[in-house]
Amino acid sequence: MTDNKKFFVDTLKDESERFERVLKALPQDKLDYRPSEKSKTAMGLASSMAMEFLALPVFLKEGNMDFSKLSVRPEIKTIEDAWTNTKRGIDEAMEVATNMSQEDWDAKAAMVSGEKVVWETSRGAMVWS
Repeated sequence: MTDNKKFFVDTLKDESERFERVLKALPQDKLDYRPSEKSKTAMGLASSMAMEFLALPVFLKEGNMDFSKLSVRPEIKTIEDAWTNTKRGIDEAMEVATNMSQEDWDAKAAMVSGEKVVWETSRGAMVWS
């Protein structure tokens, strides 16, 4: 495993505990809080975070991310759901990154919106972002 790939896995492992603490510290009676009408609720942000982490292993395997076509969409209703899915995404991303070849880590990747390519770089660079 290269230094960049190893650092990615080590960072996910290290940050996992912090994500758990932050999510579980959200007051259960304030999950509908939003600083403005344009903002997501606290629960909405927690759910979005979980979905993004679930997308990481899919992206690492496929090298292409179109969030509108993401097949992994569990129902997230509670902070525990958000944490369970965040942790699953982190664990799977660490496993995929650890086992993928350097060639795949450095392979071209794209983030798309339908047919429009929004961003292109390597898989490794994109998962860091």
